[in-house]
Amino acid sequence: MMMRAVQCHQFDGIEGLTIDQISRPDPKDHEVLIEVDHAGLNFPDLLAIQGLYQIKASLPFTPGVEVAGTIVSTGAGVTRLKARQRVLAVVQHGGLAEYCCAPESSVVPIPDQLPMAQAAGLAITCGTALHALSGLAGLDESSTLLVLGAAGGVGTAAVSIARCLGARVIAAASTDDKLAFARKAGADELIHTERDSIGDRIKVLAPEGVNVVFDPVGGSQAIDALKSLAWQGRYLVIGFASGDIPSIPANQLLLREATVQGVWWGQWLGRNPAGGAADFMRLMRWIGEGRLTLPEPEIISLDEVQSGFERIQNRQVTGKVVIRIGQ
Repeated sequence: MMMRAVQCHQFDGIEGLTIDQISRPDPKDHEVLIEVDHAGLNFPDLLAIQGLYQIKASLPFTPGVEVAGTIVSTGAGVTRLKARQRVLAVVQHGGLAEYCCAPESSVVPIPDQLPMAQAAGLAITCGTALHALSGLAGLDESSTLLVLGAAGGVGTAAVSIARCLGARVIAAASTDDKLAFARKAGADELIHTERDSIGDRIKVLAPEGVNVVFDPVGGSQAIDALKSLAWQGRYLVIGFASGDIPSIPANQLLLREATVQGVWWGQWLGRNPAGGAADFMRLMRWIGEGRLTLPEPEIISLDEVQSGFERIQNRQVTGKVVIRIGQ
């Protein structure tokens, strides 16, 4: 049986992507086959199609690491899931297709009130943010958090989840529209990074410094944010959307007795599926209780996948872009 799928035949980025007819996969042992309704687009996908991600896929491959859809069938040994369940899943690749296989351990049932499009866009962003902020940084109601790139997918998730954890949130972004988006997500204070110095604004908004910095951007903002840490603050390295990996001055860590913490949620999830499952149950509970509300994603068609990636590459996205694959 054939299906439509995005294919990367060479590591030459967006322009090299095609939409082809390929064979539908069959679930292996401990896997389920999902009919994909929506799939999320993420910055790591952009790196993967350029051959720049930490784990390099074998060519040709279908990009896409998060999907929402309905289970069609299950492989041998699957005990927790069954056909016709509504689920979200995290995969190494293969998400931008009409059907996708996923390990049972990375599949989570979703409540009926959660639309497929929103479910498809929350796994990577909310999973990363919850693991980083709660699991690694211990963020709580006594904390002040600075989020860089606060209107991007993972930045918006960090703002929303920090609010669930009771923290005070300072959001930094580059335009008025992006700041308004971050405010809607729950930010208490805003920093316009094109007009204001992060360091100067933090001196006003948090004179003792911020307890945690959440940084998916890197680049020139990183050092100002690092210098804004309070005593024994934690700096979370999420990614480098700016394209520039900063060099961290060790003396700034010493002066604040601060900690820099790398965050690679995908690897953590693979090493700790039980912890990942517990985090997803927590997220689903917050959604069910109405505590966690995420912005509506921007939905585009499978045929528009190249333009979606271009907007992510050019940092023109607020919130999350998801691909509508189901009819």
